[in-house]
Amino acid sequence: MACSEFELPGRQFSVGFFLQGCKFFGDHYIDFMQKHKFSVGQKVDFWNRTRIAAAQGEYEIVRLLPAEAGQFQYRIKSALERNERVVGEDQINSRKVRT
Repeated sequence: MACSEFELPGRQFSVGFFLQGCKFFGDHYIDFMQKHKFSVGQKVDFWNRTRIAAAQGEYEIVRLLPAEAGQFQYRIKSALERNERVVGEDQINSRKVRT
């Protein structure tokens, strides 16, 4: 069940805020019952938005992390790098199967 919202003058609240497992992030809510879009072991493409060098190609989801700033986080690993990266859901896409 999604978080229901209602407003009082000058404030916005969530009905069942604690009962439904909802959390407030700035101007929006996230429902903890939502599921991650990707799963552990899934192959993804990583979109690097920073100037830090990153390996090109396939990454694997190593761990699912809790939401931060309203979006789920993931720990990913490339076979071309020794380190793992923590990325937001908006920085990865499902890997296209090549035929």
